[in-house]
Formats: sequence, C-alpha cells, structure tokens
Amino acid sequence: MKGQAAFHEAFGKVSELRSIIEDGTPVLGLTATANPEMRGRLMKYLCMKSGTAQIVVSPNRNNIRFSVFKADAQLSCFEWIVSMIQEKKEETPYTIISCKTVNDIVLVLNFFLSQLGQSVYVDGSEPPQERSLLGVYYSQTPKNAKDKITSSFECIKGNI
Repeated sequence: MKGQAAFHEAFGKVSELRSIIEDGTPVLGLTATANPEMRGRLMKYLCMKSGTAQIVVSPNRNNIRFSVFKADAQLSCFEWIVSMIQEKKEETPYTIISCKTVNDIVLVLNFFLSQLGQSVYVDGSEPPQERSLLGVYYSQTPKNAKDKITSSFECIKGNI
C-alpha cells in the first residue's frame, strides 16, 4: 500500500539518523499505537539502549472520546454528529472521522453535506468555504486548506 510504503521509507531514515549522530546523544521517541512488543522492536531498531526509560501514558481524557463504528451503507452511525452540528453549530466539539480511502472520504462528506444542507455553514459574509464547519484533510488536500484546518484546531473558537 502506498501509505505504508511512505511510512516504512520515512521510518528507515530515522535509523539512518541514529547511525550518524554521536553515541550517547539523547533521543526521544513518541508513538501513539505501539504495544509493549512493538515498543521493544522499535527501541532496538532505533539503537536505543535496553533499560531506556519508557513513559507510557494513556491518552484517555474526559474531553476526548475515541469510538470505532462499522458504517452501514446509509452511514447512520453518523446521525448523532449531524444532530449535534444542527444543534450546536460552531459550538460543536472537534470531531475527527478517519477514513481508509479517498472514496470513503467522498461518501462521508457527501452524507454530511446532504444531511446538513445550509446548517454546515456558520453565519457571516465570508465565502461559504470560509464558513464551513467541515474540513477534509488528507495527503492531497491543498496546503492552504490544510493550514486552515490546522489553525482551526489550534484555537478554541475554530470553525472546523
């Protein structure tokens, strides 16, 4: 798969960096998904000494919710998000939906646009794309759109 190949290529370059820096140089490694076995393999691959301190912290927070749903053809698993956006508009909590393929992104975005209609936009005189409560972020998203989405997530009152 293309995404996996890019990851493996980039990961391989990390070990190249380790090979050219001075022995004893401090290194910090962060991962969000590695189990204990994988952490051990990563540490070995990155030439980290055995006994290196590992700080394992659960990402669970009261203000973060992680849910996995198998979507049916009607995408009814997203109805609660539609209701929340209609009710709270720009006060809707940040919500990230991860899709496996670009086609899935298109299906999900079309679902939200068809369900929300004009509710997808906040009031204002700016062009609609500047007032949208939805954003699409993937490898081919134009840089200016990525920047808008990123900056929206960085501020408390962002639209997206």
